[in-house]
Amino acid sequence: MFELFTGWLHQRDAFRRHLDDMIAMVSDAPEETSECFHWALVNLHIFAAKHDLDQLQDVAIDALQDLYLRCDWDVTPEFVTFLFGERGARTTMRLRRWATAMVAWSIAGGPCHPRDQDANCLFEPLLKQFSDFNAEYVLHVAKLNKGKLDARIKNPQLRIPANKLRNDERQFGFRQCSFHTHRAAVGERRCPHAATSMELDNYPMLVPLIIDIVPYKSSRFIKHVKSPSCPAAPLRHYAYPAEVPRPLQAARPLANAAVAG
Repeated sequence: MFELFTGWLHQRDAFRRHLDDMIAMVSDAPEETSECFHWALVNLHIFAAKHDLDQLQDVAIDALQDLYLRCDWDVTPEFVTFLFGERGARTTMRLRRWATAMVAWSIAGGPCHPRDQDANCLFEPLLKQFSDFNAEYVLHVAKLNKGKLDARIKNPQLRIPANKLRNDERQFGFRQCSFHTHRAAVGERRCPHAATSMELDNYPMLVPLIIDIVPYKSSRFIKHVKSPSCPAAPLRHYAYPAEVPRPLQAARPLANAAVAG
């Protein structure tokens, strides 16, 4: 992890390309190598969060998404336990949100490959054990339902290189800054990490955390649901399993379904 941190410290502009090369290399290496790199990225993100290095947090979680996509991985119960049971919310809030989205996608049954039929059984005990995970999952599924989005095809591994998405793009992937520290500040504008190095130097990367948790003041009433991964947000424990929303049911095969070329 500290080797990655040193690389970022001395060559920030080239660090993302370095991670891309590492992902390409470890994806073809033995599983032990790719898992080691996985935990290096996770610990790098947590280290960056602990020391308020927002740019490094964002680069690390982007690389983690890309690694999971390249290796065709699902989030494991052990990883969920690590995030919700062994680490604090302040340093893992964005990893928690992304991992929860991955769990919802796995339980719903993504189209990339057949999902384990026992995925629901694997995560049900954790939903009961960790109230933060329970509430985060409920909130994520509620947002999907509100946006009329299908959990089976909205893949948290897919990061669309834009924040202003068309309707069809919203169905399959996530905004470029969905899990970034500046998510609330950027909105639908361009991700600051996509700017030139000069623009990055002038961009205020240390966005105050309060931006993520203070409801927008509007002339009309808006019901604002805060993420349980935010330390300042109140946590609600849901009675399990009756009150836990389930993702969409598995799709029935269409007789005339065609694969887009």
